[in-house]
Amino acid sequence: VERPWLISMRINRALMLLNHGRAAQLLTEIDALEADASRYGNPYAQQLVRRLRICALTASDRLADAKGWRADFIAHQDDGAIASIMGLMCMGEQNEAARLAVTSLADPHLSGQLIDNLQPLLSDGDPKDFSLRPLLARPEVAAAYAKVGRDLPESLR
Repeated sequence: VERPWLISMRINRALMLLNHGRAAQLLTEIDALEADASRYGNPYAQQLVRRLRICALTASDRLADAKGWRADFIAHQDDGAIASIMGLMCMGEQNEAARLAVTSLADPHLSGQLIDNLQPLLSDGDPKDFSLRPLLARPEVAAAYAKVGRDLPESLR
């Protein structure tokens, strides 16, 4: 039985913990979130939780522990391209993140989500940039983005 509303709220809370520097607190809750995502969430939600674990471990200076989860994370990268790219970025694997971004931008089913996440921050947004935008510094990602998208004016985002 899927309960996307429950998992969505819990994942959003976990994202806020991570984005506001509370990775240690998130790590105390991640096993329970993973169990609930496995029971009630879809594959996308489950990949988001994997990404949260990897990024929280990395933010807690536990990169070796994060890399221990890498194989399972990569095995499920097709379940959530953006979560997968962000997890790779957390582990410092910019080449793999860029490769997956280029592949995803070429996929008509995924390109829209990536275009949204490659947009510049809104002027009234959070000053911390948790988007994929830093990947645009890579020529191969910028070229793939230019084929399918563009930066929209803030009034249209």
